[in-house]
Amino acid sequence: MATISNTPRPGYAWDATDNVWYPIGVGQHSHGEIPATIVDAKGDIIAATAADTVARLAVGSNDQVLTADSSTATGLKWATPAAGGMTLITEAVLSASTGYSFSSIPSTYKQLLLVWGGIQHSANAAEWGIRLNANSGSVYQQAHIQLNANSVSVQTLSRTSISTSQGLPFGYSATVSGREVQGTLLIDNYSSSTKLKRYNCTYGYFDNEAAVDRYADITGTYNSTSAITSIDITRLAGTATISNVTNTSVRLYGVS
Repeated sequence: MATISNTPRPGYAWDATDNVWYPIGVGQHSHGEIPATIVDAKGDIIAATAADTVARLAVGSNDQVLTADSSTATGLKWATPAAGGMTLITEAVLSASTGYSFSSIPSTYKQLLLVWGGIQHSANAAEWGIRLNANSGSVYQQAHIQLNANSVSVQTLSRTSISTSQGLPFGYSATVSGREVQGTLLIDNYSSSTKLKRYNCTYGYFDNEAAVDRYADITGTYNSTSAITSIDITRLAGTATISNVTNTSVRLYGVS
């Protein structure tokens, strides 16, 4: 009997048990070769449905990703990936406001990010801060570094709002055009009902009353296990109102 060479041959698969070459995708032999006809379209894949059992998983739609799903026959499915990044929850344009509340905040995000710019005071000597859930207790355990022109102050504080001694984050007497209050507040794990909430806040503005530029960086903990459902811009002292200058706003984002 002639000896069959097992030197690789393009388009064929060598079966050592049957001692024979089979065209790829064709043949009936002891190893139950997967036939090429199991797939029908570009992008189809072969997946197991049970031990030693395979089936076709049809290609998904553009930009879908392969996802494990034990409820399907193959344990796999094509699915649209979950959205990431930031989602705008609410945008407010303040106009002669004595305060503003971002209320009924959805609990579906990982973090909250409040961003503001162009905030101008109607007069000097008014202080503003942010309260969570309108909580005015000494539950904001924070440390901050504040830069005032060429001076630096560092404080550790227990306060009744997210603020410094000059008011934060909406300033003290910002009335100079082009140098209004601007800043950000990031709150982590805000929807937890069992954990304290970490926050970081930065701000900057020109204090017209003291004729000095101010900048602060704050890190703190909201000392409450209650889920945060509102963020409240609050006047702490004085009678001034705050407004957004043209083409600016205060925006609350949910971070996925």
